[in-house]
Amino acid sequence: MTKPLYVILGSNEADRATLLDFLLRSGWEPTEKVTVWSEPESLEALEHALAEQADTVALSRGELGLPAATPSQAAFLLPPLADDPRDWLETIREWEVEHDLELAKIITVMDLLALHDHPQLRQWYDACLHFSDVLLLSHRDRVEKKWVSDLERDLQRRAYPFLVATLKKKGSVEHPQELLFPEARRLSQYFDEPEPEEAPEEYMGIEIVDETPAEVAAEIEEEEAEEANEPKPGDAATDAYLARFDYGQRKIKVPLIPQIMESINPA
Repeated sequence: MTKPLYVILGSNEADRATLLDFLLRSGWEPTEKVTVWSEPESLEALEHALAEQADTVALSRGELGLPAATPSQAAFLLPPLADDPRDWLETIREWEVEHDLELAKIITVMDLLALHDHPQLRQWYDACLHFSDVLLLSHRDRVEKKWVSDLERDLQRRAYPFLVATLKKKGSVEHPQELLFPEARRLSQYFDEPEPEEAPEEYMGIEIVDETPAEVAAEIEEEEAEEANEPKPGDAATDAYLARFDYGQRKIKVPLIPQIMESINPA
């Protein structure tokens, strides 16, 4: 039986930790065990809260892959902040098979105070939002209402399909079960299951085409090119934020959190 996998993204480690603590208390009984994959710093902050309920497994920065663990009820992944979150997300399809998991939700916690003070974070957040099923806005009471309204209007203009909610103090969220319910509401189709191919329809009769053979060939070539560029489940090459050039670099460059922090506070 597969277990649900929840991924929590965000630039504020404390926000991710408090949300995880709240979700564990809201979604599972204290006697039910879950597995948490995260970097050591996050696990230390959660040690007291998770000691009884979670099997914690430390991740190493820059080393993609989940250490061996068998989730009993569910699993949570908090990718290391120093890494490109896309690198971790891209390998989830392999982990689902290796660890008997099924991706339930990708949740991004957006620190509005940090984003307000450091707009450089927006590009990093945009990459996370491309894959997100849920967006939680934290610290909204610490920034101007007009700024928050402008941000929400921009998100609406981009027509993101994800659920938007507010992360309140102590990590609480209204209707936590809605966050935990396994439902894909993301823009990216990378994690979708491929649709079965339909058998070509047989046509009995004569089709009259008022085009030259060259025009027909050009149309077919154009349709094939458009189809090749359409996002396909499991195909990183057709996902805007996962696609790479032939030499390996991703086509959309996203600054990493350490680079952003260095630009904000140069040595």
